[in-house]
Amino acid sequence: MDHASLAGIAFETERLRIRRLREEDATGLFAMMSDPETCADDGGYAPTAAMDQEFMKTVAEMAQDPDRFSILLKETGEMVGTLHLMDPIPERAVPALEIGYCMAPAHRMQGYGSEAVLGMVAHLHGEMKIPLVTAGAFDFNIRSQRMLEKMGFVREGVTKCAFAHPQRGIVDMVNYVHMAP
Repeated sequence: MDHASLAGIAFETERLRIRRLREEDATGLFAMMSDPETCADDGGYAPTAAMDQEFMKTVAEMAQDPDRFSILLKETGEMVGTLHLMDPIPERAVPALEIGYCMAPAHRMQGYGSEAVLGMVAHLHGEMKIPLVTAGAFDFNIRSQRMLEKMGFVREGVTKCAFAHPQRGIVDMVNYVHMAP
């Protein structure tokens, strides 16, 4: 799929503003990327130790990615999480995107993740005319699986031995789909 059209995505939900990730989001990203639990759940990368030159280089690279979005509180502008769009694996017979999400530790369990994901899914189905959105959750991340199911994603299956997680070893991926109404 041509991802250039994703670069212009920006919208609001009841409490949130979703827009392209920017370098000015570094402090919010650091809150997530320095937290060991978040890093383990998001892919098993090592927590970032400092907002140093290497971290800022990573932020600049992320800001250039048209598929990465910041989740901001409308009221304060504070970053509460991120969304990431990718080509789904396996490739689908209809236009499809995979959605990933990561929430800052201080903002979990407040409905922001669901609100942001559902907002993006509605935007992809409605404005972008993408009929299928997929998502995955590590087999150990039960909280993320429950969130996807509550949002109307349907469990599609499990990819065995999908990922070599640095802390947990070889893990399975639970796959979900969300079809346009």
